[in-house]
Amino acid sequence: MHTDVFVCYRRYSAQTAKLFKKYVLQHNINAEIWYSDSEVYGNYKNDPHALITEAECAIIFIDPDFTHSFLDQNKNIECITAIEIVEIIKKKMLDDSFRIITIYVDRSSALSEEESNVICTLLRHHQVEKAEEAVKFISQSNAVFFSTAKDDEDELFFPISRQMLSDDYYSKNATYGNYYFGVIPTSIDVVIWDSLKNLYSGNIYFENTPMVIPLYKRIERTRSNLTYEEQNNTMISLVGVDIVLNDETEEKILSVRYQKIDYKLFYKTLKLWDQFELNKQIAAYDWRSEIYQIPNAMGLAFMVITSDKKMLFTRRSEKRRVRSGEYDCSIVEGLKISGTAPNGEYYDINHENYVDYEIHRAFREEICTLDENIDIRIYGLVCDKEYGQWNLVGVIMTDLSSEEIKYSHSVRDDTYEDNEMEFISYSDDNGVISLSQIEHRLPVFLGKGFWGMALTVVNAALNCVGFSQSDIIEMTKRLHY
Repeated sequence: MHTDVFVCYRRYSAQTAKLFKKYVLQHNINAEIWYSDSEVYGNYKNDPHALITEAECAIIFIDPDFTHSFLDQNKNIECITAIEIVEIIKKKMLDDSFRIITIYVDRSSALSEEESNVICTLLRHHQVEKAEEAVKFISQSNAVFFSTAKDDEDELFFPISRQMLSDDYYSKNATYGNYYFGVIPTSIDVVIWDSLKNLYSGNIYFENTPMVIPLYKRIERTRSNLTYEEQNNTMISLVGVDIVLNDETEEKILSVRYQKIDYKLFYKTLKLWDQFELNKQIAAYDWRSEIYQIPNAMGLAFMVITSDKKMLFTRRSEKRRVRSGEYDCSIVEGLKISGTAPNGEYYDINHENYVDYEIHRAFREEICTLDENIDIRIYGLVCDKEYGQWNLVGVIMTDLSSEEIKYSHSVRDDTYEDNEMEFISYSDDNGVISLSQIEHRLPVFLGKGFWGMALTVVNAALNCVGFSQSDIIEMTKRLHY
């Protein structure tokens, strides 16, 4: 388990810490927030020492009963909030850059003399030197006062979210991406991820924005001969993303702000990538940026899982202009503004089933036409900072076997993609899930340029069929490529 910000909160049945975590998700802040729903179950179940040791910041909510029971049971001090305070102070003593933010909840004054003495006694019990000085870290660090009865949470959360992590942290994430496949770093920024519930297609909306983006115009005006380029579909270029949580169901609602671009502009962007130093512009883009300015197409990246427990990997044709000859996940396809549904019905980006229809279209074009019985699971939206590419990523479960897909794929009408197909089993001879065959092939894929986008899809697929994040971490530790 990983955390960037450790929230120390001991009130039973209170909502403030939960609302803060929700605020972080809603405002697209790339930080892992940890807090306990219940003191006993939350903190004893996990390891406060490990969580705080790796954290960049601790936020301490101090209510009027904060130090109650800190010194119970004499020498066997087991109050979990007390243990957290000790670990927070130890971390601060070792790392001066570690940030502490103190929120005084429903109280008009800071720590009383009695409370300070209780904390000093606690710290001395755990052999913390300079206990009196350490109490100042808790009582005075960026302290603010908050009343749950009358104050607005957003007015509290806004300054907290901007103090809790350093500029270096955000710069690092903006440059290198915030996503690891196991222990493998990638150029992927995960914008939204729902590994447990999935992101429902009906909760994804698109809004065309009329704003003028200067970089689009500059690339359009730049001389670059594309008269030979016949393909010129109207595609989606993501400009911004807004995330809202449904308070009742906690489902994520994703609103994508976009502009229409021609395929020629998308391809021209790739040709002029180095000239415009677009990789530097992408590195500077982070959650605080108002507009994403790279005119690259938004699309889909999915893994197909067959009825005979195999995952479909592909290898791109040598004729492809982008990432030719590289291994990939099953489907990588740009979103179109409009299309035709499997039943022949015309649809466009404003249709309520638009995302589902686009996934069916991509399946028919890149895999096979037998798309009647597929189960679609969307796991998230990610940005690849190497290519400036945005994709909805997920899994398609089909009742077709690998052999049925091979045959149907070979006789389909649309052969433009011309990808090679490779099915890899995720089970052993007894039908029990196993990573052995995937572990055997991944080094080959990675050595041939397997991109970060595909790794997020592999992660989603492995989670979908029953592998844990720990399984993936241990597998990637063994890989040599």
